Amino acid sequence: MAFHGDHNNFSPRVGFAWDVSGSGKTVIRGGGSIMYEQLPYSVFIAVGNQLGLNQVPTGATTIVCSTNPCVNGSSTQVTTVGSGNIDVLTVNVLGSGPNGLTKGWQNQNTAACVTGSTACGPVFPTLHQCGDGLTFTDAASFVRTDPFPCNTEAVDPSLRAPYVGAWSLGLQRAITNNLSVEVNYVGNHGTKFLGFANINQPPLGSGNTNLASCILPAGTAKNAANCEQVARPFFSKFPYLGQIDRLSNVDHSNYNGLHATVTERPSHGLSFLAGYTYAHALDNASANFGANFLPVDSSHPAALYGSSDFDVRHRFTLTTSYVLPGMKSPGQILQGWQLNSVVTLQTGAPWTARDASNDISGTGQVSELNSFGQLWNFAGNPSDFKSGPNALPFFLSGTPANPADSAYAINNSLCTAAAGAPGTPGYTSLLNFGCYAKGSSALVAPAAGTLGNAGRNIFRDSGFKNWDVSVIKDIKFMERLTAQFRAEFFNVLNHPNFASPINLVTSPLFGRSTQTLASSLGTGGANGGRNPLYQVGGPRSIQLALKLQF
Repeated sequence: MAFHGDHNNFSPRVGFAWDVSGSGKTVIRGGGSIMYEQLPYSVFIAVGNQLGLNQVPTGATTIVCSTNPCVNGSSTQVTTVGSGNIDVLTVNVLGSGPNGLTKGWQNQNTAACVTGSTACGPVFPTLHQCGDGLTFTDAASFVRTDPFPCNTEAVDPSLRAPYVGAWSLGLQRAITNNLSVEVNYVGNHGTKFLGFANINQPPLGSGNTNLASCILPAGTAKNAANCEQVARPFFSKFPYLGQIDRLSNVDHSNYNGLHATVTERPSHGLSFLAGYTYAHALDNASANFGANFLPVDSSHPAALYGSSDFDVRHRFTLTTSYVLPGMKSPGQILQGWQLNSVVTLQTGAPWTARDASNDISGTGQVSELNSFGQLWNFAGNPSDFKSGPNALPFFLSGTPANPADSAYAINNSLCTAAAGAPGTPGYTSLLNFGCYAKGSSALVAPAAGTLGNAGRNIFRDSGFKNWDVSVIKDIKFMERLTAQFRAEFFNVLNHPNFASPINLVTSPLFGRSTQTLASSLGTGGANGGRNPLYQVGGPRSIQLALKLQF
């Protein structure tokens, strides 16, 4: 068993409805429930295929240094052959031709063996190696490096079934026979969601070779990779392992929302539905298993708690339909007309500034499988970094990337104020990695060996505004035959809606909205095959249709 069973789950559901006056015009409803997630075995199969035998097969050979000088060929370099016979490798075989997949392919006979012997060896040889990755100088003064560490998976034996507690309280009021108003409060709290954390991640600053804490075997090179590997919590027991990604109940979520709707059922040809939502969704991972991302700091996975990837604070929709009054007229010109409209307004979706390249924290986290990346330091108002069609202004060693950014001095005071005084570690990071500044805010790299404070999803894009309109004309030819002409206008105002931006701080397009479906918009090529507009409702489009009903 990967974990102990969870046999104490209690899943109640309760609800009520109260007709306040007894007339059916005012009703209060409420309810609550606790719902559990079933953990199918496929969860562990999928994880195992990525981090199990795929990373550390039973036939792998481990090669590590001992605590003595790791001299090549001596007894201090320990080589251990795997006890099993499973390995993972890729073999490409041509489909045809003299060297392709033919009868007797790689069979064990003299003709098949390059050496002319019948002992060709296994068809799929075991070649996988795991090592401590340490670089050292051997007895002949050659610099050598042991094989890189392998990664593996673990499951918390105390794993529990995730569950969600949900509740709601609402008021419905009938204003007239056709008009009603409804207001609801909806909330839920997700507990014990599944997530990964690297329990073998080195402590902060381990890659800083200036620290005396970097103690290596004699003869081993003092570099960031060696210091980080030796500092891993399980190095003394498993020196050939890098990541040990443990699946456990580390994630949680919260949602609170106010939902209001006004409904007008067809009356004198007019009907509409207006809805408004004011809500906030928070979590430390917005998809199962943290969207396969590992936390910035695996010792504190809850540090990524923030607005959900799908969080929209305000959203308003208005759907209307109006059948115009008809009058008898030649050719039915003044009959059979209908107007429809859909308005959607919502505030921006969140995004995170990530550094997926620089090991500033000294933990090797940016090199981990499925790394979330590192966070920088932010000072100011997050709304200054609203994404749009242009990249955010970047400054490197006091020189703006775009000289046209005349609003900023060459030696940007926002950057230097956020980084710290000259000579401090923060100022050194500013000189090494640069800075983004806009409005009254700045985003700078943190000091070496530290984590940035720009939390997950603190920035927002520019939101979404769209208005669709359609005009319908019905023409009756006979009692049972009707022709319907439809003219539909999508994004009738041609309002630009900018998508989520490029969020990697090392990109020259950082903060610029992008859309990977540019090919369908015909906007590839000069702009790098990307387009800063949503595909749906992006440019104005008009659709004409004719429908026959009989």
